[in-house]
Amino acid sequence: MRKVVFLPLHPKMWEGFETIWAKETASPDTEVKVIPVPTYQLGYEKTVTETTYITTGYPDNAEICGLDDYDLASEHPDTIYIQNVLDDSDPLFSVDPRFYTKELRRFTDNLVYIPYNCFPEIDLDYTFLKRTFYSRLLAPSGIRNVDKIIVHSQNSRDAHLTLIAGLDKNLRQKWSSRITCNDYPRISILSKYTKDTVSHPHSWDRHLFDSSGGRKETVLFATSIFSVLEFNRPHLKAVQKVFEEYLKRKDSTALIWRPNEHLPESIMKLRPELFNDFRELLEFYINNDIGIFDETPTPTPAIILSDVYIGDECAVKELFKSTGKPILH
Repeated sequence: MRKVVFLPLHPKMWEGFETIWAKETASPDTEVKVIPVPTYQLGYEKTVTETTYITTGYPDNAEICGLDDYDLASEHPDTIYIQNVLDDSDPLFSVDPRFYTKELRRFTDNLVYIPYNCFPEIDLDYTFLKRTFYSRLLAPSGIRNVDKIIVHSQNSRDAHLTLIAGLDKNLRQKWSSRITCNDYPRISILSKYTKDTVSHPHSWDRHLFDSSGGRKETVLFATSIFSVLEFNRPHLKAVQKVFEEYLKRKDSTALIWRPNEHLPESIMKLRPELFNDFRELLEFYINNDIGIFDETPTPTPAIILSDVYIGDECAVKELFKSTGKPILH
């Protein structure tokens, strides 16, 4: 009997495993376990300020194990799937040390890393500063403990290969076969549903359909943290213009606005002078009933229901690209 273990960080991130988990569970000769991983927010001198450990919210047929219910050392699963390779390199975040890659590699012969985040395309002509930034972001030291990496795009594959192996021919040959952009779960799941089958809040339908019951053209507009922090108030003004335009068109076009869920707190912490501008923007959108305000755990419903994308460079756009639907600039 083949043994497989999935180590999700949060039920909101389950889509990052779902399609591969479904394939593994469909195999009659495979035993599949899911062990949710505790995560920690860190403060001064890496003291734990907040702990998150959630064992509910996963599929009903997933076999969930508590931290002490499954002994990785004695079971030695054939494959372990993970979503984090930071180990102790991040001053603000950590998983439980029992789940650092340097520990997990001792318990399996196939440690597979599937990053949940889909970063926008990276210019591979790095400056030193950019290379340092991307190395910390995409290729922390723990990534070298894994046996396979599944990423969302060819650009991401090339970036990971360069950041891990550099120009070393032997290292590039070794890692070239270990990094793939095939079967990335958050992209694979987009082909699982159609507009008619994807689950979404019932309240969205009054925007998605016109008075005669026909579907409106639907436009997805995502707002990223990085864009707001980089371009500041002019970016918020540009968002306002988009809202004003779609307010005029709302009888024929449905707008789905999906700001990054951490955008308000990021503005408050890093650009407090913009917080009132953002609050007024949000109120304008809601009070004028311009469109759908997407607060669902993942962008999957919005991507499937939308016909066009017009938003920022971000993970939502990267996932939308994979559908082949139009992206307007």
